[in-house]
Amino acid sequence: MATLSSKDYTDLAPYMEVIKFYKQYGANPGMNVLDFKPIYERITGEGLNPSCGACIANALRRSYDLIKEYEDGRT
Repeated sequence: MATLSSKDYTDLAPYMEVIKFYKQYGANPGMNVLDFKPIYERITGEGLNPSCGACIANALRRSYDLIKEYEDGRT
């Protein structure tokens, strides 16, 4: 299981709003998946197909979980 470093957390910062919005509402308000893809793949070691809606949804959910673990660990 991947864990975030402070650099990973900073790299995900531009997507934080989208990730949290997705988790809350189950909808993607729009993001540049091609920018998000290399960050996600580096952090998790998993491939991400940007043309697969379900894959993006899973990546957003997984990113949310990693962010929450990181934030919970900081407090």
